[in-house]
Amino acid sequence: MNQRIETQSARARATPPHSSLVDWMGSFIRISSLLVAIPLIIAASLGGKSVVEKVLTAFTQPIYITLFGLLWIGSVMAKRGQKGASRIARGLAIFVWVVSCNYTKDTILREWESRGDARAWEEIPSYDYIIVLGGGTAKRPDGNAQLGDAGDRVATAARLFHRGLVEFLVTTGDVLTMKSTFAGRFEDDDKPTSQTIQLWKELGVPEERIMSIGGQNTSSEMDELKAHPEWWREKRCAILTSALHLPRALQLAKARGIVADGIASDYQSATLGEPLTVLDFIPNQGAVRDLHLWFKEWIAMKIGR
Repeated sequence: MNQRIETQSARARATPPHSSLVDWMGSFIRISSLLVAIPLIIAASLGGKSVVEKVLTAFTQPIYITLFGLLWIGSVMAKRGQKGASRIARGLAIFVWVVSCNYTKDTILREWESRGDARAWEEIPSYDYIIVLGGGTAKRPDGNAQLGDAGDRVATAARLFHRGLVEFLVTTGDVLTMKSTFAGRFEDDDKPTSQTIQLWKELGVPEERIMSIGGQNTSSEMDELKAHPEWWREKRCAILTSALHLPRALQLAKARGIVADGIASDYQSATLGEPLTVLDFIPNQGAVRDLHLWFKEWIAMKIGR
């Protein structure tokens, strides 16, 4: 018993005392040099004032603060000999950095988005019907329609019409069917079809050239399209949606025997060959969002939905 106590006392004497404040401040300085000073120096030398301002803004974003915090904690844990905790924190930091920089996002999405339609504008032929999937619109506070995050699909359809490449535009989408809501109720102008029709008419597409069908998700939209073989069996038909969404939409269409080309819009990846800058390696929420949407599409394709 006495020998065990003496051994523990010897170990305690052999382990140097740690100052909590010194550990945290020393690690803060090291991580600041890595994540703040070095990026700023690179930005200033390669990009100039405007790039430095963008990098400084990125430093204040939650994703960058999270990365900084994980590396800071990992550094302190390593200083204190807690190697397991340090590896976990640093591993999480690396994961956060990888999934939140534009370089990773562009690399993954560029390959994915090319699966549905890799044609240039000049290569798109004329069609009798272009089916524009819902999801590209929203409603202003005053009740009028506006383009949403995926609004390029709505604008692309109008541009193709004015180029003389399509006879009829078909918009899809209903509001979600719910048994009840916490407050209020859905109105007709909440429907993606109603919003798209309003925008197309304001963009100069004649009402007689616009058609609509329902659908609450991509699968049900394809079911609705299947019920109109006169649009795609004997006619030239194309499905237009966001480039990220198009591979899954075409897979669902093919599974139902629908004969249609794909037209991509609303690309989220940078064009191959665009210059790489320091901003492509700075964590940002936008890259995380885009990878989240890609993962959702990937999962949905795997389960056939």
